[in-house]
Amino acid sequence: MNGGRRAIRSFVLAVGGVLVFLAVVLYLSWNRPPSERLTSTSQTAADSLAAPVETGPQAAPLPPVAAPETVRLAPARPAPPVAPRPAPPVRDSVAGPSAAPAGAVPDSAAGR
Repeated sequence: MNGGRRAIRSFVLAVGGVLVFLAVVLYLSWNRPPSERLTSTSQTAADSLAAPVETGPQAAPLPPVAAPETVRLAPARPAPPVAPRPAPPVRDSVAGPSAAPAGAVPDSAAGR
C-alpha cells in the first residue's frame, strides 16, 4: 500500500517540476528587454559608415632580453654529514646449537 503512494507522489512531483520549468522558460522569453543590436529596419545611414582606423604615435618597442642563465648556489647551511649505521647482527638459527632449558626433555625421549 505504501509503494503505491510513493509512486503517485513521485509522479506528481515530476510533472510539477516540468510545469515549473516550462513556466520559468515562458516567463523569461516573454519579458525580455528590447535588444540593442541594430537590425536592418532600425539601422540608419550614420550607423553604416565604417570608422576610420586610428593612427598615431606608437609606443617604442622594448629591447630584446637575453635568456636568463641558470645559477646554482651552494646552500647557506649545508646539512651535517650523516654517519652510516652499523648493520644489525645476523642471527642464524642453524649456525650454532641452541642451549636447551634446564629440565627439558628431548623430543625423542618424550615419546617413550
